[in-house]
Amino acid sequence: MAKVRKMCSGREYCSAQIASLFRRWNAREYLFGENEIAAAIAELERDGYICDARFVRAYARDKARFGGWGPEKILYKLREIGLPAAIADDGTEKPLRSIVEQALDSVDTEGQLKKILSRKWLSLRKKEEPLAGKRARLLKFALSRGYSYSSAAKAVAEITQP
Repeated sequence: MAKVRKMCSGREYCSAQIASLFRRWNAREYLFGENEIAAAIAELERDGYICDARFVRAYARDKARFGGWGPEKILYKLREIGLPAAIADDGTEKPLRSIVEQALDSVDTEGQLKKILSRKWLSLRKKEEPLAGKRARLLKFALSRGYSYSSAAKAVAEITQP
């Protein structure tokens, strides 16, 4: 348990990641049953080492700021990690989407989108392809990064103006 506490004090983890870690350790040698894993996670949460809502906020801010990810991709990856659709935050259950949107309020997602699309546009401008094809590629790129269609289409139109 001391090893897990040290890990959690160094960076943010969520309860699903810690449970997965315990299960991986069990694959090598049996250390923890499901009841022990749940008790250990509850103890870590009570002591403040892990908090799913805090993890979601940090994850969303970092992925948006440094990875250029949009809200949809962030939500997809959080679900992939194993977080539930609703998370306890300040004593109440909040939907995962609202916690991510709250975290992204501090990040200029529109500016991030324009920045990554501008870089992509520089590489596409040199290609011998009709403008409509280049715009479609930019739009597809923005959607793959997790931005909504409306914000992606608006940014693509601004960037590709002749």
